[in-house]
Amino acid sequence: MALSGGRIVGVGRVNFARDGALGLYEELYGMADMAADHPARTSISTRLMVVPEYRGSMLAARIAMAAYGLGLARGARWNFLDCNDHLVPFFTGLGYVEHRGRVAHPEYGMVNGLVLDLENIAALTAARSPLARVYLDHARSGEVVSAST
Repeated sequence: MALSGGRIVGVGRVNFARDGALGLYEELYGMADMAADHPARTSISTRLMVVPEYRGSMLAARIAMAAYGLGLARGARWNFLDCNDHLVPFFTGLGYVEHRGRVAHPEYGMVNGLVLDLENIAALTAARSPLARVYLDHARSGEVVSAST
């Protein structure tokens, strides 16, 4: 959650598959495609929202960076999400790639299913993603990551 003057101006949510069922999202995103890592190292991101006056700023990226750092700390390898067409460039700029193409979300209609490999520093660097810096800071910290964290 991001605050400005005591007011919530942005939010994001990460759920880890190993913590409990993710309902329709496991099938919608094809999370079982990551068989060796699911559910121990898979997660989903939902509800990344920023109030209108902060759109176009770095706030959404900063929330994504915090969520990414949490994923690394908790041993996630894959993060799935869906978004509308106009947000695809934002998420691909972070390093997400298409996974399963467009999917029918029961609440939001046709959306784009994307996935991020949290450990693929080459792809993050190639995308010029701000997540690359978070990855390198995490790696330098020497923190031991375990899927059971």
